Amino acid sequence: MAALKESFHLVKKCFFKVLLYYILFYLLYIALGTPIAVVLWENSWIGEAAAGALVIPVEAFYYYKLYRKTADHT
Repeated sequence: MAALKESFHLVKKCFFKVLLYYILFYLLYIALGTPIAVVLWENSWIGEAAAGALVIPVEAFYYYKLYRKTADHT
């Protein structure tokens, strides 16, 4: 519970930046997964898995940088 409170405290100051990152990564996931799923029509889960494998590490890195930056300023 303490971790959630601390996370909320950090995000409160840059809420719109976090929201923007969330939307951009979601769109990136769709943009990467859709072409792969279309090419492999019968195995669309492969497109979802490939997009996740490409987007999630980048997303985690950006969120880490954002949290680190806000934690240093509080």
